[in-house]
Amino acid sequence: MPASLILPKKVSVVTLPSTMAFFASLYSHEGEEIHIDCSQFDFADPMGLCFLRYHLDLVTYLDCTVHLDGLVDWLALYLERMDFFAGLDKVYCLNKPATRVRASLDHVLVEMTKIEYEHEIDAAAGRLAKAMVGASETSTEPDPDGMKPSPADRLQAVLQYVYSELINNAAFHGRARGRKQSEIWVAAQYYKKSGDVRLAILDDGCGFLESLRGHSALMEETDASAIEAALRPRVSCNRDVLRGRGLDSANQGIGLTASKALTIAAKGTVDIFSGRAWYRENPTGRHFRQLRFPWQGVGVALTMERALLQEIEIASIISNVAPLRERRSFNFE
Repeated sequence: MPASLILPKKVSVVTLPSTMAFFASLYSHEGEEIHIDCSQFDFADPMGLCFLRYHLDLVTYLDCTVHLDGLVDWLALYLERMDFFAGLDKVYCLNKPATRVRASLDHVLVEMTKIEYEHEIDAAAGRLAKAMVGASETSTEPDPDGMKPSPADRLQAVLQYVYSELINNAAFHGRARGRKQSEIWVAAQYYKKSGDVRLAILDDGCGFLESLRGHSALMEETDASAIEAALRPRVSCNRDVLRGRGLDSANQGIGLTASKALTIAAKGTVDIFSGRAWYRENPTGRHFRQLRFPWQGVGVALTMERALLQEIEIASIISNVAPLRERRSFNFE
């Protein structure tokens, strides 16, 4: 008899516990036909989309056939626009729109993107940065003397650097701990009504605790302690562990720290989860929450007011995070 499940109304980093509980229920139906009732479902943020896409793809490897029932037309159109259905085999939706030629919305969103190779990282980071800045009021006028790029170009370049570092961390730690087939998914969305932009980077690698095991910054063997350590500048590049293995890392370990600092400066919210720990910080405070259903890798979700990006002192923030000149000789001014 086919299994029947109900997709939560909201699939989001904000509803992380119920979202993860739903996905855990999928794996009790190996080899079965699964019908997911989507009639109540009405919202998914970029992290929710990454989770949903990842788990539906994975459950089909367990010989499951999945049917998305009752999905309203406008959500089906949105999922198609976000490339949600691309390459998703054995998942059926009666009102799935046909893929069509469409206008670029790279200043508004980044479609579901799976990063499989190292050479794809900078391009993906650039797309994320463009979605963050695209509709910003930051000036696009170059220096009158033609000697400097515009403020918008400089802002985008800084964000691309930071997000490249962040994605590199995710890719490297999976490889360093033997998870050579680990996946990385990214997505982003600008919400015109609220003025917020949301970004998600999700990997299924070994997680912060395993990645930083043996690192001098890890104060105790807990997921929460590992997240706290990873938020410190240059820790996530894992240098002291790498030296013990005769390895080197090209990234500087500032991606997570700088992403958090920039997001908070733009009056945003940072969500980081790994293992059983969920960290959330915004300008009013920070806290940890224990997760019933752990995530083996790392998820990073950033939400911020895009209009504030051009108002914050990005060069000063980056200098505080990484006061020494980077190996890439990146100019933040």
